Amino acid sequence: MKKACVIIGAAPCGNPLEQRAYIEAGSFVICADGGYRNAQQMGVKPNLLIGDFDSAPLPDLPGVPVETFPEEKDDTDTMLAVKYAVKEGFGRITILCGTGGRLDHTIANLDALVFAARAGVPALLADGNNEVRVLLGGSIILPRREGCKLSAFAYGGEVTGVNYIGLKYPLHDATLVPGIPLGVSNEWVWEKAQVSMKSGVLLLVSSKM
Repeated sequence: MKKACVIIGAAPCGNPLEQRAYIEAGSFVICADGGYRNAQQMGVKPNLLIGDFDSAPLPDLPGVPVETFPEEKDDTDTMLAVKYAVKEGFGRITILCGTGGRLDHTIANLDALVFAARAGVPALLADGNNEVRVLLGGSIILPRREGCKLSAFAYGGEVTGVNYIGLKYPLHDATLVPGIPLGVSNEWVWEKAQVSMKSGVLLLVSSKM
């Protein structure tokens, strides 16, 4: 199995212990810009720093390589980290501390999930209260998260052939479209739920109630 990559952003992180629980032993950790501050709160030493460091000064972390970029650039710091992870062939990506701050950066991080998925790398955006994944086709198995709701949203266009198994409110060969939140706030009835779809970009959001 290919190594996992964890990207730590600069947004407010909530409970550091909840965030650290997403970091598997042996994961390659990238801090995007001021994300190194969040990494320090988690007690995690990064393997790489990436960014323009406009939101935080470039730290002096002995032995940790740094890739710096100009402030005027086409990608966010988190997207730079995602592109690095894809280029280096990591098997999956988890983005932490990527929500809860600026809304525009949260939306940009959703785009980063889609970028990773289109590159064939499963990606997760997590903040302790929420987990966001992208499905581009086929199916995914989602274990029950106690005290959580599961929502599905069409992202950027219609999503066809949506099916649920193991959820309270079923869908059978449904079409979801932007602007109509038909898939919001579903519930697990089995220990594992299966979501499948044919075409489009489907955002799957698991949120604590």
